[in-house]
Amino acid sequence: MPTDLPPHVLHLTRTACLVESRAHLYSGYLANVFRARGPRWREKFERWGEEEQTHGASLRAFLAQEDPRFDFARHLDDYLAHVPYHCDVEKSVYGSEQAELVARCFVEAMAASYYQALGSGAAVLQPLCRRLAADEARHFTMFRRLLETLREEEGARPLEAMHVLTKRLRALDDEQILYASWCVRGAQAPYVREEESKRYRAMIWQLYRPEHVRFVATLSLQTLGLSVAPARLHRLSALVHGVLSRGEEAGSLFPPC
Repeated sequence: MPTDLPPHVLHLTRTACLVESRAHLYSGYLANVFRARGPRWREKFERWGEEEQTHGASLRAFLAQEDPRFDFARHLDDYLAHVPYHCDVEKSVYGSEQAELVARCFVEAMAASYYQALGSGAAVLQPLCRRLAADEARHFTMFRRLLETLREEEGARPLEAMHVLTKRLRALDDEQILYASWCVRGAQAPYVREEESKRYRAMIWQLYRPEHVRFVATLSLQTLGLSVAPARLHRLSALVHGVLSRGEEAGSLFPPC
């Protein structure tokens, strides 16, 4: 039975399901990076990884009911086989412990906004997406508190933090997301990163509203230890949303599932 979800909402839900279903692997990486911080930090990362795993399971359960033709196991096998995750390293890929936590803060902020936006795309998704968005916002708070602990010990590194946020913003269309998007699309054509990026971004910006951009901006500023007057933030968010949402119409890039 075909799903009633709009094609772009269905696609983004499938993509999130794949990405979230391997997110727990990052907890092991974080435990290695912060090994010197002791068992309390490891426990936090393990608990976070377990909660992220439940997100993948919840999305799978939703798709099993709303989109039973989606072959999750086959797509996940393909995804895991072609997109390597962080290797078993003991140093952050961002160069320092503070930089790693800045990156995590931004990723959690983006994830929360993603589910806020995705839930607006279909009423049947709203209860699940509200819960997932709340979890991601709570995870943001956890990582920000750990970041503040390091800043109290080492001092803040504003230039490093700004560099990491910029790097993460540029990596929103990285392989982990785009190959998942390509997998669930069931495309016959070879994977071409630039083309998949255009398709994925077009679908995302159908759902994002200025308030979602404002949410990410607010949390990002908190991560940097900055604040902006609400009126100015409102105008800036509307401007950024307008710039990012200009481009190809998603309908011309994304064929119906």
